[in-house]
Amino acid sequence: TLIQQTFGAARSKAQASVQFVSPGSKFRIHYDTTGVHQVPPEDENLNSIPDYVEEVALAADSSYFFEINRLGFPDPVPTNTEYDVYLVEMTVYGGEIYGFTDRTNGPVGCNINAAATCIYVENDFRGFPENDDPDSDELGAMRVTVAHELKHAIQYIQNNWAGNSDNWAEMDATLMEEVVYDQVNDYYNYIDGFANDLFSYPSVTFDEGWYEHITWALYFHERFDEQFWTRVWE
Repeated sequence: TLIQQTFGAARSKAQASVQFVSPGSKFRIHYDTTGVHQVPPEDENLNSIPDYVEEVALAADSSYFFEINRLGFPDPVPTNTEYDVYLVEMTVYGGEIYGFTDRTNGPVGCNINAAATCIYVENDFRGFPENDDPDSDELGAMRVTVAHELKHAIQYIQNNWAGNSDNWAEMDATLMEEVVYDQVNDYYNYIDGFANDLFSYPSVTFDEGWYEHITWALYFHERFDEQFWTRVWE
């Protein structure tokens, strides 16, 4: 399949990576310090963990707190285990790719089979579109990617990535980018100029919710309450 061709090398590389458990003990971050998948080496606090890796771990914990603890979506992380997040250079495998979520038995798969899915995230986000994160464009892109992909993991728990509700998966995950990291606004890069987007085609009726339809989902989140989509997905 295309995803096997695109990410097949990423799987074998991830198996040899260094590991770091997030402060909240919910996520195990897999990364490399050399080679094509190398993360940025900066280590400001001199604790032998690259700053980028620590930021990914914090983003995972923050996204988990917001999406599971605050919004009340089902927990994709099995009890007493960590959820696997792999940092890989994905631009060399298929262009400008932020991240993706895969099944344990999927085309790329996971090394540790505790959870039903695992997440892959770009290893540095250099050269990606600008956003409004005050820390940096790279950290902003990473943060919204983690929030986005975690929602895909939650969706798998709820619908096994199948059925009518899965037609709304990308819109729903993109909504989490704005909800969890309101200040980043990376999604501004993807709401205009795309097929059937509401800005270019305001009269369109769409039956699937893609990235560019986040504004439609955001309306309900802000017009009613933050539990609106939690109830819809239930």
